[in-house]
Amino acid sequence: KGLIGSILQRTKKPSAMLEFYADLGLKITDSILDVGGGTGDFAWQMQSFGVKDILAIDKFIKSDVIVDGDILSKKTDIFSIERKYDLITFHHSLEHMEDQQKTLLHAKKLIKKNGKILVRIPTVTSDNWEKYGLNWMALEVPRHFYIHSHASIRLLAEQVGLKVTKLWSDATIVPIWVSEQYLRGISMFAENSY
Repeated sequence: KGLIGSILQRTKKPSAMLEFYADLGLKITDSILDVGGGTGDFAWQMQSFGVKDILAIDKFIKSDVIVDGDILSKKTDIFSIERKYDLITFHHSLEHMEDQQKTLLHAKKLIKKNGKILVRIPTVTSDNWEKYGLNWMALEVPRHFYIHSHASIRLLAEQVGLKVTKLWSDATIVPIWVSEQYLRGISMFAENSY
């Protein structure tokens, strides 16, 4: 902000991730729960940006991940969490959950009054689905239980009393090159994989 911020903005672009979370209104003083966060890569990255109050949870990790005496990622699921958070994130984890309605209902109980829930999932409302169909890497059968459209994710949100305030796409190159391989009959881990 201010003159120094304006100069820095022109000389060095901020991280795309920082811009993304700034658009959500996230402050570094906010509390974040990252559901399905594995061993805490996202939590670690957000800590490097200055966020102090963040916890990743994942029931499939081997054990809690402790860094400098603090738990970065806890081996548990969302239903064992009772504390309230400013932001709850599902970074490509909700599609792996069988009971999405029950999961989001519990997440809703855990957000503070003006809190938000961020869900990042592949959707069939995409050019990649249109182009690749059953060869689209993001289907990830059988690991993904649900692949939503924009309409169905809105419906799910309505069913649990939430409101979708923003939808956008943030695809990366990896699903595209893997889908291109699938079109050619090449699996992701084949010897002739790119």
